[in-house]
Amino acid sequence: MNAARKSRSRLSWFGPVVVCLVVATIAAGVGMTAEQSTVSENEAKALDATWTLSAATITYTATFLEHGFPHSLAVLGPPGEGEVGPWAADMVEAELAKGVGHGYKFIYRPGPDDEEGRIGRYTLSVRPLKYGETGKRSFLVHESGVIYYTDEKRAATVDDLIVPPRRSR
Repeated sequence: MNAARKSRSRLSWFGPVVVCLVVATIAAGVGMTAEQSTVSENEAKALDATWTLSAATITYTATFLEHGFPHSLAVLGPPGEGEVGPWAADMVEAELAKGVGHGYKFIYRPGPDDEEGRIGRYTLSVRPLKYGETGKRSFLVHESGVIYYTDEKRAATVDDLIVPPRRSR
């Protein structure tokens, strides 16, 4: 055997090993990207749901003046039976009215009733169900409609960064 053939035979294993390493590296990278993509998608959907709930609370207040803001997220959902009204306003989908979706928990806290029985304030805290797995950002919105967020593993507060206003669609 000449020297060139000997060299090629010694390196014949090299090609398949490199191919395996490249495929394994790409597969691992795709796995991380898919996980990160899921977190990003969940966050985007949770933020969109936060905008939707904020708009629904304002619409609710304008529609049912005698109540002010809703007493719960559930009243923003569709009626189980019967007509649409202040206890089933049909302003958001049933799943969103339950307070869980897109890997997030939506925690609505109405303020106290005023002397006329209307709720004048509320907060909505939006947190990942499993921080780092279903989302990394937490959101907070209140009656002003301003949405705050944090990337830290805690609830967002009014001292956090503000989400820029959503462009009209």
